[in-house]
Amino acid sequence: MKSMFKFLSFAAILAVATSPAARADTNSPLSAPGVYFGTGNVNAGFNVVDSGNLELGLSAITRFQGPITPVGNTYAYVPGPGGPPNVDPNDATWDFVFSVNTGTAALNTYTYNLIITDTTTGATTSGDPSSPLLGNATPTDGSHGFQNAENLGFSFLRTPLAFNPNALDSYTIELTATSGTTVVTDTINVVPTPEPSSLILLGSGLMGVAGKFIRRRRIA
Repeated sequence: MKSMFKFLSFAAILAVATSPAARADTNSPLSAPGVYFGTGNVNAGFNVVDSGNLELGLSAITRFQGPITPVGNTYAYVPGPGGPPNVDPNDATWDFVFSVNTGTAALNTYTYNLIITDTTTGATTSGDPSSPLLGNATPTDGSHGFQNAENLGFSFLRTPLAFNPNALDSYTIELTATSGTTVVTDTINVVPTPEPSSLILLGSGLMGVAGKFIRRRRIA
């Protein structure tokens, strides 16, 4: 009995050791065959999780301009509405981009979920990114991937999140693919940069502190 237990324990350890582990790359292009990164978008700046045939990608981009260079898996956006050429007061200055590539496996091998959380207010919303509402960009090979770029100002996201493009809120975006007991997750954070007025106040404060320090040194 003890020998059998030792054999089973060794087999379990070996199975874990030989199972494919998900690999994560930051600030990376998508690399699997038939990449999906959004019409008009650049294949760069993604947070990529690769597990066997499956490749998940998430990124944030400046609307109508291009990728935001992340620090790790964190992307910084400039608060404010919309962006040229189609300025909409409800839209953010940034979009998030997601990509799913199942390689040689059929799309229905997995079920998918996209969760968006405003970590400042606690508001959250989720949905199936392969549905027509979210994943409505046609895959180039017709069967093994999907992608899209979305804006939190779009009504179906703005309403549940009570999204305000001028608010200095931070967000977490999580993309998950599940097949049986296998769960692969890609996550990015999107945070605001300081407003110019905040930077001016910060600079004024620092100058004031420096001035007091200089005066004290002269008095001393």
